[in-house]
Amino acid sequence: MTQQPYLTMLDTLSEGPDLQTFLRETVRIAARDLSGGGSCGLAVCCDEHGWTTAASSDLALRADEAGYGGIESPGLEAMQAGSLVEVDDLAEESRWAAYRPYAMDLGVRSVLAAPLPAQGRSRAALTVYSQKPHAFASQQRQQFEMFAGACAAALGVVQRLAGLTEVEDQLRHALDSRGVIDQAIGIIMAQQRCPGDTAFAMLRAASQRRNRKLRDLAVDIVTRVGGQAPHQPTPFKVRAH
Repeated sequence: MTQQPYLTMLDTLSEGPDLQTFLRETVRIAARDLSGGGSCGLAVCCDEHGWTTAASSDLALRADEAGYGGIESPGLEAMQAGSLVEVDDLAEESRWAAYRPYAMDLGVRSVLAAPLPAQGRSRAALTVYSQKPHAFASQQRQQFEMFAGACAAALGVVQRLAGLTEVEDQLRHALDSRGVIDQAIGIIMAQQRCPGDTAFAMLRAASQRRNRKLRDLAVDIVTRVGGQAPHQPTPFKVRAH
């Protein structure tokens, strides 16, 4: 098998893509190099964020939308069973009673769907569609499974990078909040001639009484006394090793 699909995927990863960019590039590579003239769809399900999908064509997009819209389908079965699902000809199939006629109306005849183990509670599947029956020979199936394995590993990298970005945002927000709250406490200490613990208790009591977030109240105090909004700290950067 040519190494071109893998090299292209590595090029995509080297650019540090977000999840949607990675999915879009993956289906483009699979449709070009693995589908035999067909099309490809990739779907990732994260419980807290719903579905994130990408497709190389309108046919794949519509087939995926039906398949992950609540009815049984090859892609959903692959995702749930954790194994490759192969359909030589939908016209000869008895599975997926609701999905099958819809997919055939789109022109789909052959399907290969592979699960992609993902981070945490995420689930994912890569699916290739062909408008020809018996479109995928044994060698193509093997190539597809190998590519799906590489795709799963790459997806894990992308998800971990996304997790680092989320942590960075949380840390930056925490540092920003702590800084402005400390400034507000200092102002209260000076005005009330009291220790820091007492000043913080006063700030927290005012926050609860006015039903406002502690940070928002602190910003108001610092802005009112200083005449301008509080200075934003230098952005915190998570350094990946």
